[in-house]
Amino acid sequence: DDLALMNLNQNPGANYKNLHEYFKSKIVLLFNIEPSSFGLPISFPQFQVQSFATSTFLFIPAIEELEKDNILKSKLWVCLRRIFGI
Repeated sequence: DDLALMNLNQNPGANYKNLHEYFKSKIVLLFNIEPSSFGLPISFPQFQVQSFATSTFLFIPAIEELEKDNILKSKLWVCLRRIFGI
C-alpha cells in the first residue's frame, strides 16, 4: 500500500522502535545497516529473511555493491520473491 524510504545518515536517532511505532512497517529492507545498529534485539546474516514482532526484515548489502555483483542481485531476488510471494 505505502512505501517509506528512510536515510538513516540524515536521521541518526532513528531506530527500530520509533520507526516501527510510527510507520507500523510490515517489511523492512536494511541496506548496509546491521540489525543491531538499527536497534533490533536480534542478529541475523545478510540475505536471511527474518521475522520479528509484526515485521519481516531483510539485511542486504549497499545498493552500490548490489549493482556490481550479479550473484548478490540473484540472492536479493530470491529473498524478495519469498517475502512478496512471487
